[in-house]
Amino acid sequence: MATARPASSPLVVVDGPDLEAHLAKSQLCALYLVTSADPVDDRRRTEEPPTADPAALRAAVARIEAAALRGGDPALDQVRIDYLDGDHAGDGVHALIASEARSMSLFGGRRVISVLHCEEFDYDAGGRKRKPSKKAAAAGEAEEAATDPLERLLQSLPAAREGLGRPPFVLILSATRFDRRKRAWAELQQRGVLVAVAPMDPPGLQAYIEEQARIFGIRVDRQVAQRIWDRLGGGESARLKQTADRLLLDAGPGGTLTVAQVEAVVPMDREAAVWAITDAIAEADAQRGLTVLHMLLEHEQEPIAICAALAANLRGLLRVADAIGQGRTTEAELAAHTGWHPYRAKLVAQQVRRMKPQQLERALQTVADLDVQLRASMIPDRKIASARWLESAILALCSGQPMRVASASGALQTL
Repeated sequence: MATARPASSPLVVVDGPDLEAHLAKSQLCALYLVTSADPVDDRRRTEEPPTADPAALRAAVARIEAAALRGGDPALDQVRIDYLDGDHAGDGVHALIASEARSMSLFGGRRVISVLHCEEFDYDAGGRKRKPSKKAAAAGEAEEAATDPLERLLQSLPAAREGLGRPPFVLILSATRFDRRKRAWAELQQRGVLVAVAPMDPPGLQAYIEEQARIFGIRVDRQVAQRIWDRLGGGESARLKQTADRLLLDAGPGGTLTVAQVEAVVPMDREAAVWAITDAIAEADAQRGLTVLHMLLEHEQEPIAICAALAANLRGLLRVADAIGQGRTTEAELAAHTGWHPYRAKLVAQQVRRMKPQQLERALQTVADLDVQLRASMIPDRKIASARWLESAILALCSGQPMRVASASGALQTL
């Protein structure tokens, strides 16, 4: 059995008109991978890329099922399996999936197997190919074949670009995000069609909130979703929807969900805000930097904590800048140098590349000066003094100029 990975590039179909056109041709593949597409705006804070709404993933799976079952009997040919249920050691859920793919109805049509929640999908360790022992190698014995029944089944499939047609079965694997570092991923993406579902964005979250609100007669302000997104820093769809559901529950039947309620209930994600400030520094956008700063201050964030988070973020940028200076430019190399998730390393690298030469070192000096002023100020109202020093530091960081500092005894006169 040939197991070499095909050299052709993966076949990617975007959910929406692209997927509809693909399914309308009746040229199906035996394997489909339904997962979140890479975000368009890849400058976000989140360490993991934002994910698609689980409901959107299920809808894409349903469209593939409908096309594959066309002319058949869903009662006989449709099978749904939860990957998280059962044993992953080859004689459990993998054997079940492989068995269902090989089972055919005498009176139905094509067998369609949908496997949900495949975030942990992998071939089990016991099913991986094993090298022969020295004694066996001396006798000329070859390496043992894979024992995982699902792996053997998938290895028998042609590459996706070569295997479109009328397969006897259609296997659909769905996950919010497949772990692309696992061994199984390279083979899956070559032998299957990757269906990319767009990650949730503020308009999508707003549509979800309004749809749920209509059920209970709740009025929703237009900017509610955007404010939730800003305060949580975007990211995982499940967290966004859970926050929206809680706000709708608080509003109650016939109530109103306003921006003010979001600001009163949803905590400000300090890391997301500091990332936004760093982004503003890279873009020399003082207005944006000051706006985000005041959002933090209004949410009772401690100035010293803001300063510390900003310093930590800038030190992270310096580490990535050092790695780039050593020629380490790929996500994997940056992740190994920093110990971060590869996606976060990529985002930080993009911020570093937008900064001017010496801007990062000057920014670190400015934050050090800010720390001294915050700790040394003798103004009685420390809250006002701290806000002024933070504003002065943000303006200096965005302009690329040194921060205007003063001795502790002269702080009041300086302000």
